[in-house]
Amino acid sequence: MTPRSRLLPPGRQTDPRAWTPRTPHMTEKKLIVAIGGFRLRHPMLGPAFSFFAVPAFMQARRAPGNRFADARFVDGRHFSLSAWESPQAMRAYAVSGPHARAMRAASWLGSGPFARYTADAPPDWDEALAVWYAAHGGEARAATAQGIPETEA
Repeated sequence: MTPRSRLLPPGRQTDPRAWTPRTPHMTEKKLIVAIGGFRLRHPMLGPAFSFFAVPAFMQARRAPGNRFADARFVDGRHFSLSAWESPQAMRAYAVSGPHARAMRAASWLGSGPFARYTADAPPDWDEALAVWYAAHGGEARAATAQGIPETEA
């Protein structure tokens, strides 16, 4: 094994040209960005939410066609942000494995809408949150990625 081949993903060590970079800015296609904000019915449901959300998040990071996946807690909601190469890749992830189980559990855990848009570059939390708030009746306010609203002067 050459030093260069150790940098390649498993199974792709014979032909370096066969490797597709997982960095969004290195691709030419538009990305499909999805952001969801889930609010628990009760804080006591936090452990149950984690039981379903953590495996679904790990599944997203490994899913074919996924270029970005992150999660944050902002304004009392559990937000997930992901970027996909195609609608088919996003759909394949959404209806399978841990994510499908999480979707079935969502009805008794709480609720939360999603917003989707396209982008040329990796998603930015501030932009994605503004899109989400605008799409769901809230004002498109400037919430920081850490969930601390800007103070009024």
